[in-house]
Parts: sequence; structure tokens; C-alpha cells
Amino acid sequence: MAIFFKFAAEPAATTEGLSGNYLADLVESVVYGNDIIFHFAEDKIYLEFCPEGWLFLHLADGGFHGECQTNIAGAGFHKAALELVETIAATAGLVLHVEDETGYYNERNFDELRGYLYGWLGNLLTGVVMLSEQDGNTKGMQLCWPKPQERYLPAEIPQSVITPTGRWFIEQLKSALSHPKNFADLAQRFFIWPDESKDSWFYHNCAMARLWTDCYFMPSERSKKDNAINEQIIKELEFAVFLDEQQPIPHEDYRLLCQLSQHEPLNLQNTPNETYFGSIGYRKGLITENLLGLRMIMDGHFLRGYDEDGLIFDNRLNGQRRFIRLKVYYNNDGQAKFKNLPEEDKLFAIEKDRFHLQGWYESANEAGFSEACCVQIFASHYLFLLVLLYEQATDRQWAMQWLDKLSFVVDEENENLP
Repeated sequence: MAIFFKFAAEPAATTEGLSGNYLADLVESVVYGNDIIFHFAEDKIYLEFCPEGWLFLHLADGGFHGECQTNIAGAGFHKAALELVETIAATAGLVLHVEDETGYYNERNFDELRGYLYGWLGNLLTGVVMLSEQDGNTKGMQLCWPKPQERYLPAEIPQSVITPTGRWFIEQLKSALSHPKNFADLAQRFFIWPDESKDSWFYHNCAMARLWTDCYFMPSERSKKDNAINEQIIKELEFAVFLDEQQPIPHEDYRLLCQLSQHEPLNLQNTPNETYFGSIGYRKGLITENLLGLRMIMDGHFLRGYDEDGLIFDNRLNGQRRFIRLKVYYNNDGQAKFKNLPEEDKLFAIEKDRFHLQGWYESANEAGFSEACCVQIFASHYLFLLVLLYEQATDRQWAMQWLDKLSFVVDEENENLP
């Protein structure tokens, strides 16, 4: 169960409410220079303090309200986000009401706040270990991982669990639960902001969360996104070492990113090397993307993005480029149907549980590609249109292998869309 604090800030009975635009400008001025990412759209403000550390403000009735989940980012984030809400309300002259299940809002005792989150983590890990002992396997278990439609799913490995801050094996969890020091060491890495200040562990954990979930491990020159991710991780690892030369970091992955970014690495002679069970980074292997129940297994190096024609996945590797574009249509009058298919002798088909696929090949009409594999899939109320582009006709084998791994799982949240 997640940990939240909820809040509402409203005008005093004798004052008028504030406009949404005024509040948005006020919030932006308050967070300026605090290394907090600010976004404003319509009546919502989105603030990002760190990976998994998000604060959402909904502007309404001359004030704002919202809630903040803190059990992943940690006690330091809980404190910082709550104090920011207080500052915004006070600056705007609003009356603030807060519900904080941890008790920190009333007591202001950081050690007790951290202890509350440590207790939550201990109960969570105990449950995972008990489950593994009952059925002998935790393959596919995710802890604090977003829903499939919100983030990809990493590859499953037996006797391990997936979290935003890394993959943990059952033996590690048992060790942590067996001794207080082991548990404290794990908690220090599980929570991104475990301490009161932004110390070396904060910057280390920010970098590690990005390494595990965001990094494509590709050259920075491939895209602006690769460059931004690589640079941010390097910056955070180096600042962690600047704050504390004895702060452990993963030497091999740090040097790999420096190589990919053409960045001169630090001399780590006096900095301990941090090692993990297995390789760091979910995107080093296969991942599963999900769109409305359509599950797509793909190389984690594929860049995910959008263009004017829909969702795209783009991969340039060793001089070879492969590209996937995906659109989806919803039909609330009944089952979706194929449309505008070529002649039957040009089609190939794949039949699977819950979906039907028809595809064909044609010359690519986009520069840099020789052929396109065009595909239509209908599943439930959805019609998915895919185009797989590649440079060489010999890549047809890749296209067919990729299509053959597709599956469809009924997405209950979207099954009754209007």
C-alpha cells in the first residue's frame, strides 16, 4: 500500500480566490533555482523533485489541492514536498489543510518519518519473501512499478523483483531482513531521497534510478534524448563523488557512459566500486511495451517517442536502422475490422489468442529505408496499424520474428472507453 499526504489550500473566508494563471506564476517563482522541474497545463501543475518524486497541484476554487505519493522517493522527498506546499500556500495567502498518515506534518520529527517508511518497506519485503517461499517463484513481480500502460515492463528473471530503483533478488531481501545493518543498507538504496538533505546518497540514487529505468546505453550523438539522459547520470554520479569521495558508484557503467558521451571520466582510484547481482539497466535487455493491451517485446535500445503519425520506436545500431510506427483506433460499435487491405495474394496472416493480424510488404516511402512491413491487427474493440521500416530487405526476418512475439491482454481500464 502506498504512502501519501493529501492537502488543500483555499482562500480565507474574507478574501477572494486567486486565478489559475496567477497561482501557476507564483509556484514557478517559488521553485525557481531549486532544481525542480516545473510544468503547467490547463489547471494542473506538475513538479518533479527527483526520479519517482512528483508533486501534483490541481488548481480550483481560487486555490489548489492534491496528494503526493512518497513511499518510493523516500523521507527526504516527503519532507521537501510538504514544505514546498506550505511555502506556496503561505506565499499565496491561502489557508492550508494537510492529512499526513506518517504524522510528520504535526510532529516534524524526521527520524520518526524515516522510521515510518522503513517500517513500510520491511513489511513489503517480508510479504515478498513469504510469497516466494510459498510458490517458489517471484518471476514477473513488480514492486512500486507503474501500470503497464504507463511504463514498459523489464525482462523477468526468476527469484527477483523489479523496482524503480533496481532489480532485487530474493536472497538479497532475506539478507536484509535478517540483520538491521543489512536492512539499512538496502533501504539506503531503495529510497531515492532517504536522508534529510541532498547528500551524496541522494545524487547516487538519482543516477542509479535513471540507469536502471531510463538509460538506453547508446551513444549520446544518436539523439537528444540519449544525450540528455547520459549527461544527467554522469553529472549526478560525479557530484555524489564530489560530496563524498568514499561514495560507492558502479565504475564500469560510469565509464561506459563517459565513453558513449565522449566525456573525460574522473579518477576513481579512491572511490569504492559498487557491484550488483547481474547487470545494471533494464534497457540492456528485452523489454515489453504495452498499448491498450497490445504487448510488444523489443530490444530495450529502441527509443520511444511520438511524431505526427503516432507512437514510434526508433533504433540505430552499428549503422543499421529499424523503425516502428503504431496507431490505434477504437470502435465502440462492436469488433474492429480490417480496412483498405491490398489484394489477398499479397497478404500474410498471423492468428493468435485474442487477436488477428494481416500484413504485407511494400516499398518504403521514407528516406533511408528500403522496405516497409505494413500490419493491421484487430483485437477486441481496437484496430492497431503498424509500420515496420528497415534499410535492407533481409530484415524481413527481424520483422516477422518481432510480429510473432506480439500478444494481446485485455486491458480492463480501457475496455469500456466511450
